[in-house]
Amino acid sequence: MRVDDNTPRSLVLGIDTGGTYTDGVLLEYHSRRVLAMHKSLTTKRDFSIGIEEVIEGIHIDDPAEIKMVSISTTLATNAIAEGKGKRVALFLIGYDPDLITSFEMEGRFATSNYYYFAGGHDLYGQEQVPLDLPAILDKAGQIKDEVDAIA
Repeated sequence: MRVDDNTPRSLVLGIDTGGTYTDGVLLEYHSRRVLAMHKSLTTKRDFSIGIEEVIEGIHIDDPAEIKMVSISTTLATNAIAEGKGKRVALFLIGYDPDLITSFEMEGRFATSNYYYFAGGHDLYGQEQVPLDLPAILDKAGQIKDEVDAIA
């Protein structure tokens, strides 16, 4: 997949898990051109099934061209509004704990289970700080019996 013969594309994959449908779109970042869209049923028992169906339905030729993935969960918003929330941990990637404290935001999170991890990108999708995946996986393993989900 290329814009022309010499320029690799910078693709963006967007996925939204809604109450009924999971929608996906593949965009070319610079032109903002929609390359593909797909809709599948949301699988509430296992969201990954609907998400995987969307990704497969988009037919991504070269995943290496995807520079950013954005996942939103309308379903999560609906659960909160309907009072169907679960025990959740919040993983804050690339956030500055001192900044959060200085703005007195710690008590404003919807959970007391929040954790900071290294990682981050600039607004162009270029990695600025490597993701500390081992720390994330370790913490997820430690709290797996204390929460129902991780955001």
